[in-house]
Amino acid sequence: SLDEMMHVVRTVVGDEKFPPLAEYLQPIFIVADKDRDGKLNLTEFLLSFAEGPGVVPTEVINACVSSIRVRLTDEEIYALQERFRKIDTNGDGYIDPQELLVGLREALSSKFPEPNETTYAQILNVVMALADTDHDGRLSLSEFIRSFQEDQGVLPAVFIDTRAQNVARRFTTEEVQVLRKAFGALDRNNDGFVDYNEMYKALWEALSNNVEDKEQVRELCDLIMATADRNNDGKLSLSEFVKNFDSNAELMQVPLAAASERIEKIKQRLATMLDSADFERLSAAFRHIDQNGDGFIDGQELNASLLGLLQESFPDKSSETLNYISQLILSTADIDKDNKLSLKEFILSFATGEEGAGVIPAPLVAQYAESGTNK
Repeated sequence: SLDEMMHVVRTVVGDEKFPPLAEYLQPIFIVADKDRDGKLNLTEFLLSFAEGPGVVPTEVINACVSSIRVRLTDEEIYALQERFRKIDTNGDGYIDPQELLVGLREALSSKFPEPNETTYAQILNVVMALADTDHDGRLSLSEFIRSFQEDQGVLPAVFIDTRAQNVARRFTTEEVQVLRKAFGALDRNNDGFVDYNEMYKALWEALSNNVEDKEQVRELCDLIMATADRNNDGKLSLSEFVKNFDSNAELMQVPLAAASERIEKIKQRLATMLDSADFERLSAAFRHIDQNGDGFIDGQELNASLLGLLQESFPDKSSETLNYISQLILSTADIDKDNKLSLKEFILSFATGEEGAGVIPAPLVAQYAESGTNK
């Protein structure tokens, strides 16, 4: 009813903002109440957003669905996956409009008996318009799950069965170490998180020989991030990465395999570097940069070694900006986050970098190696 709606709006926006907002919302409510019974059914409520600004502001919607948006539990994620599979009757990995219409009717008919076929079709159009983010006319699993995490929460909450099977289990110390190692391999910039780009790069490197369409890899990345990124900040913490194996062990085998392949490639690069005497050149370059001879390269030493190159590459940048760039390079290679690089971290930056790139460019390695050898 109008009174119920206004009560919720006042609670969310507060007494100070409520009077002018109530004056604005009342005529919108009257327009949305198509059958003139003084209250809005589900169809009328949804159509108010499809045909106009909606009967309540986004601030109120966000407040009502925030608990769903950021607090999907393992059980709820599992339940959504199971619900998706049931709605996807042809098993092609997508929910098309006809399948969703059947699912909506099944989920809503017992609680909202008033909609007829026409209004179900209208609800379907609203749901698809909001949830189908890539506009391909169907819902992927990641879009289905994200619809519960986004601000509008476009799919009915009845799809979440909180009584879903509890699949959580306790990992052994050995398993946690394996996952921690895999996470570290995926976290290319060593910032303690795996973001979307890092996950996508790892998946593409692992799957590119068998998958020609990058969009397929992107959809897989979307799905992994949607199920694992519980606080919806666009990146995975180690905790989120490990926890997602509770309810999505099969799905998470993909990034685990990608991480394992990346680790193997790093090992192969290290072996090649050892055989080709790159270790000696890098060690000599390290000693050259380590001016105080304490066995570490600190920010000041790295900045001094890169200053000429940075000035040449960024002639219009201030010394403060160039120093920041140098510190950023150090931070990316600084695995243990002690604000300095050991010889191991220095060498690993070349083994893990794109196309063998490391803390300093190859020409400087050769120059400093020669200087270090002649010291």
